[in-house]
Amino acid sequence: MIYIIENTLAKGADSVSPFVKGVEILPDGSVVRTGTNYSGKFQEAHDASKASIQSRISNLESGGVKGTGKGSTKVKKTDSLYKRSSFRKGTRVKAESEAPKNASGKMICPTCGKDIPGSITINTKNGPVKRIGYDLDHYPDTWAERVASMKTGEVKSTRKEVLDEYNARLRVQCHECNISHKFEGIEGTYIGEIKE
Repeated sequence: MIYIIENTLAKGADSVSPFVKGVEILPDGSVVRTGTNYSGKFQEAHDASKASIQSRISNLESGGVKGTGKGSTKVKKTDSLYKRSSFRKGTRVKAESEAPKNASGKMICPTCGKDIPGSITINTKNGPVKRIGYDLDHYPDTWAERVASMKTGEVKSTRKEVLDEYNARLRVQCHECNISHKFEGIEGTYIGEIKE
């Protein structure tokens, strides 16, 4: 009877799954598993992954390399302090009144000299959107320069102080000039019509 079982197992060995192929039947009838020790390999991979994650956490907590993940909570709080907001209505009114104008009183871009339309349509990821025809540009110092200056100050700025700075020293600029950034911190030669 043992011969028939061994013969049957031998003939069918090619048609069984790899899991069954790793089984050996000993002469005493006991079954022994042979082949790769997957349990050990999984444990090694788990230990290596755990060590790598712990190393990255320690690095972030100590203020090490930034950009290696989502970052620490401290970085997010600092960045949110300087986050851009919308401009105040009074800021827009002031910038419009100070903008250079052509002979008919229409605002012109100080950097390219083109007339600024009342509204424009821009393409966004959600489709076309109609909005005001100009952008407000931080000038003479750019927003990035202002943030750097506030970050290096001895006393940390409050959110109100950041927003006050965000709404200060602005100029009207056409959308094309503003998004190109080629006139960052540059005065512009178009001053409009001189009124006597």
